[in-house]
Amino acid sequence: MGNVGYTGERYGKGYYNGKREREMGKTAFLRLGTGVVAVVLVCGCAAMGRGPSDEELVSALIEKWKAAVVAQDIDALIALFSENYEGAEGDKYDTKLFLLEGKDMGYFEGIEVDLEGAETTIEGSTATAYPLAVKSAMTEAKIELRFAKESAGWTITGMDIED
Repeated sequence: MGNVGYTGERYGKGYYNGKREREMGKTAFLRLGTGVVAVVLVCGCAAMGRGPSDEELVSALIEKWKAAVVAQDIDALIALFSENYEGAEGDKYDTKLFLLEGKDMGYFEGIEVDLEGAETTIEGSTATAYPLAVKSAMTEAKIELRFAKESAGWTITGMDIED
């Protein structure tokens, strides 16, 4: 019997050669698998890292603002405002009272918002949109919205109403 394990008499081929071939196959398979996983992770992370742009986020916020105005939903409108909001009527809560009074007086009756011609300018973590044309049964106005990118995302930080 002598060198049974080395000469391969027991396993059909050279024992060490067969073991070595299996180990090389496993290594090649593991390298291939690791390479595929790396490519998937890189591509997946790159795709996941691309969320909406600031332009898209501000535009979506303007659309939410418009929908709240047209729906005459003052609570939904105020929910878009930053806690640091400052407008012509005061802070967030003063502005809410102003808007509620305006609604009670009929300023929101038949309200329409036209975003055509409005220009949005983004500079770093702040933005403006002007003129947002608002027309109701009682009034017409141009509105400028100011935005800031805060920890929770883009919010409205100010609103000026021009008759």
